[in-house]
Amino acid sequence: MMKIKYTTISLFLILFLTSCEKWFWQPDKLHLEKKAYTGSELRIDGYYYYEWISDKKEKYIGHLFLYKNGIILEGAYFLSSDSTEIEFNYRNGSWLEQNKNYMWNWGVFNIDNLAIKYESWSPFDLGDPVYIYEGEILNDTTFFISKSYRLKRGKEKDITQLERLYHFKQFSSKPDSTNVFVK
Repeated sequence: MMKIKYTTISLFLILFLTSCEKWFWQPDKLHLEKKAYTGSELRIDGYYYYEWISDKKEKYIGHLFLYKNGIILEGAYFLSSDSTEIEFNYRNGSWLEQNKNYMWNWGVFNIDNLAIKYESWSPFDLGDPVYIYEGEILNDTTFFISKSYRLKRGKEKDITQLERLYHFKQFSSKPDSTNVFVK
């Protein structure tokens, strides 16, 4: 009798947890409004990149595509290698095909005068929380991101000071910005 009781309770618990998966593990929603970019503060006919050194002293490059519809696509971080190889993966669609279904590649950006904000999901936090990155536009081909944070009940949390200097590179074969994550 006791074995049947534990089996019933275990089955009920498994059914409950699997039926509530979306409720328990639903990703955060973006806070920034997606709006078309019609300004001229930054060029968007290519991508922006920044470089950093890991704790293991390896050099990486991050890529960020900005689109007229207000969407961003964060490119994979590659070990610093030949930029023609990196661009080839974007141009032929292989990178997008492998990564289009990962929400943390997508987000939105807003520009207000010389201030830039962009927001995207983080693959490194449970529940896929979103982070907002803020900085300043230095000219139409360069911007500096100085901090990131999460919004909780309208207040900035988990603030991190950053030093990301993004540089523009003209690139005519940007990946498509169509995705299922940013509405």
